[in-house]
Amino acid sequence: MYYIAQGLGIIALIIAITSFQQNSQKRIVSLQMISSVFFCVHFCMLGATLGGILNGIGIFRAAIFRNRDKAWASNKIWFVLFCLLFTAAGLFFWEGPLSLLPISSMLLTTVAFWIKNARAVRLVTMPASPLWMVYNWAHHSYPGFLTEVFVLSSILVAIFRYDLLPVFRKKD
Repeated sequence: MYYIAQGLGIIALIIAITSFQQNSQKRIVSLQMISSVFFCVHFCMLGATLGGILNGIGIFRAAIFRNRDKAWASNKIWFVLFCLLFTAAGLFFWEGPLSLLPISSMLLTTVAFWIKNARAVRLVTMPASPLWMVYNWAHHSYPGFLTEVFVLSSILVAIFRYDLLPVFRKKD
């Protein structure tokens, strides 16, 4: 069971890494949604219930935020609802002070996914990774830990490709 959980985590890792190389908010969020499905199962199989629950809520958050271009999904109630759900789930499935890390991370990514600008999504998501790193390591989610290392690297590469490189090219 442990190795199956780690294998599902590796699949989630690959999907998460590629998400930040996308140049649109919709594509980033879509791939994050798929990654969350695998991480939800991964964490539950490892006995990290809070991580699994938060990723489960994250699936629905991504499904809604992916459709932000539609009137029903652009209502601010969704943003507030998901912030409340992540906080409530964290309190209900409290694992001690360590729980504050993934809860804070999910709140940051909720803000990031609410933003329609891909550059802002990358910048706001960046501080969420170290929070998950600690939680992942404590729960033996090595693919989760590596995901956050690669996500940070991927975000930095994407910032260079999409945000900085075009600025340098314009000056030529």
